[in-house]
Amino acid sequence: MTATRRLTFRTAVKCEHGITAPTLWARLGDAPGRWESFQHLQAQAGSVPVTVKSGKQRVVHFRFACDKMLRYVVDQAAFLSMRSSEWARAYYDAHRARGHTHREALRALGAKWLKIIFVLWERQVPYDEQYHLATMARQQLRQRPKKIA
Repeated sequence: MTATRRLTFRTAVKCEHGITAPTLWARLGDAPGRWESFQHLQAQAGSVPVTVKSGKQRVVHFRFACDKMLRYVVDQAAFLSMRSSEWARAYYDAHRARGHTHREALRALGAKWLKIIFVLWERQVPYDEQYHLATMARQQLRQRPKKIA
């Protein structure tokens, strides 16, 4: 891994908190091919549930088989991000309004951050809050339903 890539990834997960960013960076490692997709990374971190399907039955339950330290650090980073990121706070509040518990909403926010970190790592660019907000606004415009007269 080059120094530039390492520096870019460090700035991608930069936080104003002491231990969170270095611990997260250490748990994720520096092997770019370690995760095939952001879903694989989310599953490794335990931030998404396990779905078991059999016939007509579908059961969703908590993911126990994961990297527990990575889950803890992602949860901590998600919680601390609500202080400095307006979209993170809004995302958490929206999940709470849907009836999710604090832990469920925090895991959902952590899964969102892992997706962002994975994409930043893949593209080798630092995180930019304004760019992320603009991207979210563009996606919401595309998803608005068309009114039929």
